[in-house]
Amino acid sequence: MLVEAYRVKDAFPIFKEGEPFYRYCPTLDDWKKVKDVVDILEVFYEATHVISGVDYPTSNVYLVVIWRVKHVLNEKENHTDEFIRVMIRKMKEKFDKYWGECNLLMAIGAILDPRFKMRLVDFAFSQIYNEVDARTNVMKVRDALYNLFFEYVEVDHARSRKGTILESSSTSTHSVSKEKLVSSGLMMYD
Repeated sequence: MLVEAYRVKDAFPIFKEGEPFYRYCPTLDDWKKVKDVVDILEVFYEATHVISGVDYPTSNVYLVVIWRVKHVLNEKENHTDEFIRVMIRKMKEKFDKYWGECNLLMAIGAILDPRFKMRLVDFAFSQIYNEVDARTNVMKVRDALYNLFFEYVEVDHARSRKGTILESSSTSTHSVSKEKLVSSGLMMYD
């Protein structure tokens, strides 16, 4: 609604001239505030569209969208207009309250996207959280990803042992240590 009102802002003074009961016509200052608010809310609209919409059914883009919201809030927090600064301060409080906890699913979705990998999590978390929380949350994500990886390794080895037992009558035990896998190249993909 604000976007449409801003688009036809030149019609308001004309309407005021022709309508005697029209008491409030937005000033140039009011229109500047409207434009600033629209610019900020546009990012929230886009984020809502991506996260809640049906056009993007995968979670790999969520972290980028959340980072963009935080980036705009940080960028506008020292705005020249007191009205905008107060609005941004309230928005940041709510953002920090809602996104204060690390969202593992969103982060792992971004990591599994070959365009982003772990670099996006490192970068976005450094922007979304303070330095200590960013480091802690990156480690949580890294640990969760390693645990997921090792779970798949164990399942794969269990399947291969089962297949080996069925193929031959001899049984062999095959163990995999985390250290062996990490030193064999897992760290290359961080």
